[in-house]
Amino acid sequence: LIRKFLFSEQNFYVKMHNVLRCKYCNRNLTEDEKFCRYCEQDVSKLQEEAEKPKCFIVGAVFGERSYEVMFLRNFRDDVLHKFLLGKIFIFVYYKISPSIARAVERNKVMKRFLRRMIRVIIGVIRKVFK
Repeated sequence: LIRKFLFSEQNFYVKMHNVLRCKYCNRNLTEDEKFCRYCEQDVSKLQEEAEKPKCFIVGAVFGERSYEVMFLRNFRDDVLHKFLLGKIFIFVYYKISPSIARAVERNKVMKRFLRRMIRVIIGVIRKVFK
C-alpha cells in the first residue's frame, strides 16, 4: 500500500490516495480487482487489509483490540484528520511505524517503556481535548 500526498496551494489541504500493489509482482491494481491481471494471483485480501487503518506501534505494545488503540484511532479520525499538520503526522507515522512496531514486538524493555509513554500521551490528550 502506497500513500501519496497531493498539496493544493489554493485550498491548503492534503489529500491521500491509496494505491494498491500486487504483493507478488508489485504492479498497480484497480480497486475492484480480485485477481492481478499481470500475474493472476488472488489479491482479494489486499483490499480488506487496505481498508483497515492500523495503529502499528500501539497495537504492538497493547494489542490491536485494546482500549489504547481504540482511543488513539478515534483521536486520529476525529481530530488529526481535520488539520494539515495532523494529516502530515499520520502520513509520516504510517511510513515509519511498521518497522518500529516489529522491533517493539521483540523487545520487552522497549515495550514496557512505550507502554508508559503512550499512557502519558493519552492522559495529555484527554486533558487538552476535553
